[in-house]
Amino acid sequence: MSWTLDVLEHRFEVVDSEQLRERLLASHRKASRDPMIALLTAPDGSTLAVGLGSQRSVLNHVAPGGWPSRHAVDEAAGEGLVRFRLAGQISEVPLRGTVAVQDAIDTCVNFMATGKIDKTLEWTDD
Repeated sequence: MSWTLDVLEHRFEVVDSEQLRERLLASHRKASRDPMIALLTAPDGSTLAVGLGSQRSVLNHVAPGGWPSRHAVDEAAGEGLVRFRLAGQISEVPLRGTVAVQDAIDTCVNFMATGKIDKTLEWTDD
């Protein structure tokens, strides 16, 4: 199995971290009017969901088999909600449950390179 990136109804095979970064940045630009959540899937079945199209991004990691599941948090992000489209539905995420979009993209690229989530971000179990 290879690395895949699901963006809306499209699935892309991703062969290296630079291609992943390019796809994420392009998807982020395209989603600027309608932020959405993309899904990066590793060969071992673990996933990293990432919000694109907004300055803040949701970032959720699920290990192979579904556990543990955790998401990145930033308690200093303030109050309010960020909206993302996921599977045709609108999902609202508290700002404290988001990180800067560039940090989220960097985390996805690092995840592909190492198979591990970035420990520089704060994560909490779901």
